[in-house]
Amino acid sequence: MFVFWTTLTIAVTAAVLLAERRRRRLGRHADRLLGPPSAPLRGGDYRGAYAFEGRLPGRDLRGADLRGADLRFADLRGADLSQSNLEGADLMGASLSGADLSEAVLCGADLSGADLRGARLCAALLAQEAPDALRQHLREGAGANLARADLRGADLSGTDLRQCALRWARYDKLTRWPEGFGSTQPVLGPGAALAGEDLSYQDLRGLDLSGADLTGADLTGADVREADLRGARLGDCVRQGLVEDESTRW
Repeated sequence: MFVFWTTLTIAVTAAVLLAERRRRRLGRHADRLLGPPSAPLRGGDYRGAYAFEGRLPGRDLRGADLRGADLRFADLRGADLSQSNLEGADLMGASLSGADLSEAVLCGADLSGADLRGARLCAALLAQEAPDALRQHLREGAGANLARADLRGADLSGTDLRQCALRWARYDKLTRWPEGFGSTQPVLGPGAALAGEDLSYQDLRGLDLSGADLTGADLTGADVREADLRGARLGDCVRQGLVEDESTRW
């Protein structure tokens, strides 16, 4: 009996691993499955599509329905996703630099760790606040997850970030925030309010933290190589094991 169950367990495990490997292989070749770069994707219905690590740079997905799609770590650099519906989509770690997400629906989407440098998100819908005609299609209280996203140079003008997770998102002087926006969550960029925050062992390389308030912050083991900390307030901060070199600007 023991041999039987052991054999069965091994067989099931192998089948699961094989299926996952195939799913990942299909995801990596999403560009081929969706056709050549010239194939029309605009306005298509791709709800629940699986494109893990999909290669779709520069593709025209304007107005496409991508609700619940798995686009983790997908290459969507320069893609046109304007007016698309990405509600509940998983875009964790996706490359979206230079992408156009203006007027896109991103309620409940996971953009944690995504690269949004230079992306356009102007007037994108990031939370459930919407006209009555649209609200019925959205999940109640669903805000986009932008935690640890790279928003340097991104255009977020006209968006509502009040219900979005922004913890440790990165920005710079070129990032365009909504009018009157002020984050109540710790974000990383020039003039950031980080007093008393735990930044231990964080990778802060190359970040512009000039003028940031780091009073009493814990920077134990943080990597600040190539970071700009000129004018930052550093009183009483813990700097034990701080990783710095000649490229760090104080």
